[in-house]
Amino acid sequence: MTTNASERDFAELALAVYLEELASGRRVLYVGDPDSPAAERLSKAASHLEVVTPGGSARGTRRGGRVRTRPWPSREDEGRWDLVVVPDLPGAGLARDVETIAGWLAEDGVLVAGTPDPEGPAGHEDALGYEELFDLLEDSFDAVRMIGQAPFHGFSVVDFDPPGGELEVTFDGSLLEGAGERAQRYVALCGDRDVVVDAYAVIQTPASETAPPAVSSEPAEESSPELQEALDAANLHAEELERELEEAQKSIEAARADVERARKREAETRGRVDELRAEAESLSKQLARPAAEDSGDDEYVRLETALHERGQELTQARAEIERRGVLVRDLVEEMRTLRKHGSVYPGAGGSEPPPGGLGGFGVRTTMEIHPDAMHAALHGQVADAVERAVAAEAERTALQFRLDEVR
Repeated sequence: MTTNASERDFAELALAVYLEELASGRRVLYVGDPDSPAAERLSKAASHLEVVTPGGSARGTRRGGRVRTRPWPSREDEGRWDLVVVPDLPGAGLARDVETIAGWLAEDGVLVAGTPDPEGPAGHEDALGYEELFDLLEDSFDAVRMIGQAPFHGFSVVDFDPPGGELEVTFDGSLLEGAGERAQRYVALCGDRDVVVDAYAVIQTPASETAPPAVSSEPAEESSPELQEALDAANLHAEELERELEEAQKSIEAARADVERARKREAETRGRVDELRAEAESLSKQLARPAAEDSGDDEYVRLETALHERGQELTQARAEIERRGVLVRDLVEEMRTLRKHGSVYPGAGGSEPPPGGLGGFGVRTTMEIHPDAMHAALHGQVADAVERAVAAEAERTALQFRLDEVR
């Protein structure tokens, strides 16, 4: 492996270490070399990692049991991954496919797209600068955060027995006199929301220029063609089983969605049934109301008739009271006249009664009637008439109240 290849592998491995926080427990697609140690490193943090090579074909091999190569994504893979890592976007020929790659992301998914500096040692003719990479991505994502990656050269000076047993790290860049290292790679963190990881990270790599060890897809020891074919067949079968498992998981999710929709429809149906019951009860009450109204009308007629009868009785009682009052006044006046001319009653020394008699009582009779007794009797009749009039008035008032209630 050449020195440049080794530097590239180290750079991608350092980027993978930096991205472990984003890959933790998530579904990751790595677009690049399937033998890259960066993919193997990310697979340790991810829940599931797949590798796809632009323009390459997948053999379906399983690397270390964690990394799986796959064919190029299709429309069926839209929204499949939480994190897509493309270490060299223009080098993979994907600079014009940003919208397609964005479609691979699930909700709140993140795209990590990098490019070597065109003027750096790893630059190539398709490499993009800082502004070019940003302009390429900003139209497809709401948030694009740019980071730079530069090689780090230095020495560590370590106390073998630090006081207190705690090791504190001191960073000193004074030898660079403020110039710093020029970024050799630009990386964009893209998503619907701003993606923030560590603002400044120093990732230590082995000092050797040899590329870090990678899990080889070939057997460690020589094997016969028959064994290799059996291994490939087993790997292909495992790939098929994984696809079947994914399809089963999709079916389960679809079934869960159907169950949820069925539950919602059931709740809506129950609510509609309750509404229909309420409407039925309301209609029943409305149907029963005419009978009650007819009954109320009959009661109203009866009370109104009784009220009319009591009114007539009251009118008659009032007329009787008036008649007897007039009679009493006439008798009193006639008695005054008799007293003035003398009594006609036996033992009173009177002669003939005055003309007209005593108000129809036939004073020509020889009955012995004392004037005070007659006066008391007349007053008693008047009082009785008044009492009956009061009772009739009270009954009439009660009937009027009931009539108002019926109305």
